[in-house]
Amino acid sequence: MQKLTVFSEDKKRITLSGPVKTGGEGAIYAIENEPGLCAKIYFKDKLTPELKDKISAMLKNPPGDNLTGQRFGLRTSSIAWPVSLLYDSDKKNTKFIGFVMPFVDTSLFKEVHRYYDPEDRLKLMGGSFSWLYLLTAAFNISFVIAAIHEKGHRIGDISASNILVARTSAVSIIDCDSFQIEDKEKKQIYYTKVATGDFLPPELMGRNFRDENIDRYYSDLFALGVIIFKLLMNGYHPFQARGNGISKYPTTEQKIMFGFFPYVRRSPDIFPPKHAPSYSIIPPAVRDLFSRCFVSGHKNKNLRPSALEWAEILREELNQIRQCKVNSNHWYSGHLDFCPWCRIKASGKNNCDIFPPEKNNAKKSPFISKKPFADESRPAKIFTPLAKFSTRHIDFRLLENDSIKSESKDKSLSFKLEIENAGDGILSGKLSSDRKWIIIKNKDFSTAKKADVEISIDKSIIPSDFEGLKFAGNIYFLSNSGNFKIPVTVAAGKAPCAEISPKKIMLKDVNAGDIVQVNAVLSNKGDGILKGSVSSDRDWISVLPDSFSTGSEQIIEIIIDTNKAGNKILVLGKVEISTNGGSFYIPVGITVLKKDSTDNKSQ
Repeated sequence: MQKLTVFSEDKKRITLSGPVKTGGEGAIYAIENEPGLCAKIYFKDKLTPELKDKISAMLKNPPGDNLTGQRFGLRTSSIAWPVSLLYDSDKKNTKFIGFVMPFVDTSLFKEVHRYYDPEDRLKLMGGSFSWLYLLTAAFNISFVIAAIHEKGHRIGDISASNILVARTSAVSIIDCDSFQIEDKEKKQIYYTKVATGDFLPPELMGRNFRDENIDRYYSDLFALGVIIFKLLMNGYHPFQARGNGISKYPTTEQKIMFGFFPYVRRSPDIFPPKHAPSYSIIPPAVRDLFSRCFVSGHKNKNLRPSALEWAEILREELNQIRQCKVNSNHWYSGHLDFCPWCRIKASGKNNCDIFPPEKNNAKKSPFISKKPFADESRPAKIFTPLAKFSTRHIDFRLLENDSIKSESKDKSLSFKLEIENAGDGILSGKLSSDRKWIIIKNKDFSTAKKADVEISIDKSIIPSDFEGLKFAGNIYFLSNSGNFKIPVTVAAGKAPCAEISPKKIMLKDVNAGDIVQVNAVLSNKGDGILKGSVSSDRDWISVLPDSFSTGSEQIIEIIIDTNKAGNKILVLGKVEISTNGGSFYIPVGITVLKKDSTDNKSQ
């Protein structure tokens, strides 16, 4: 292994050894006495003044949240972002040749497809890398990409090879010097010149990235949706489909181009892959983001959810996740009342358990570090704490016999918040609030399983003269499982008030035979519990749920089946909502493209 001497900007001598890896633009070297860092040295024919300017812009505007720090541990999400420039000498005429970046240990971090591909995942981890860790990895990827976007940068070429995942669900992103970078001081953008076909959105199919300067923000959002879908749906691409309706479009890129997402706008002759998990395993809030990304976002890229939206929703779902009582490696969404993995195994659909239980005679995983684990004959145990709360909104308006105008001599209201460690290891952190009237006992928190935290409201601080007046604050939980905010609400009155969005639904040019889903949001703008029922006046309109009870908001799924809509081009109906906070209806109208008119349009 050769030795190479280079110099930092302050003329410090640095000794490199390697290369440990070689790519198309340069080689990666180890840095002596700096195990947490490495260096990328460019080939001479790749060095340009623009390249140096781009790397310099990256140094001036790195993503936040400590993602580019030099300390890079097993439990940390990080990216291989430049931290300093390198030169060929310490003389005045020195030349830029590369940069220093955090070292990513590829014995611990593997390409993301090794985790979402079920065969690769079983070979590496057995069943221990469960749906809990896949969901956590999806959250971590979203969080890191959100931090990159916040600074005005884009990844550009998101793919299964430049996003890496560790056995703890920590993530890393490599090849950062190929990102689209914004230099805010010079008001210049350095564009990405590469792309990966099955992660590209339809509007960029066939574009010449070498010759065109194309902003990749919405491309990132589409590719992020694809990665998350693959993680949660056992490796299946969202546009994988089967049936006579797609026989002319054999490639994934063609299906993306024409919008054949088989899980929502389903034609009678287009279906999901035969062995794909049921789409019902995906939490409703996540399904809604997939619909925005792949259905409404197919025609209008502005409707695709941001990386921050993904992170927020996935964090919420992590707090609702459940563990199977039969197989400890079976984790599933909190909206289900059964274990889908047990059901899939019982059906024989996949001919095996997707997340099998650990066995004493399991083969040793080839890339697991030996140090943390005493029993090397078993798949690695993943020690990642995961905070789960008994509620994500403490609303004292909803407590029986408790209100601000209570005549009780007790000057406080109290509530026990249960915090559970749904992962492994020790969950630890600190609680605080942003209001003096929110009192927290035992602010320092540590548990291996679960514990109660007593939250109380000091009524002496809050005026009680105004019926219905609301007071709002927040509890903050900073922990080794992430940072969380829990809203706290108190009020004198308990009258709910309903508000619906959208107020009407009109869908144009829906293909005959399609089943379309639209989500409405019913919000409680008042106090107390909003209760009610939902129904429709047409058999081609179905609604879920048909009854509800909520202190904040309720998602109403409106499913329109054009197969039941008759032969009319324009069909009208309504969804009726009756609540204790007001009643109203949502007009629903659709224009249906009959098959003959659809065929004429395509000719």
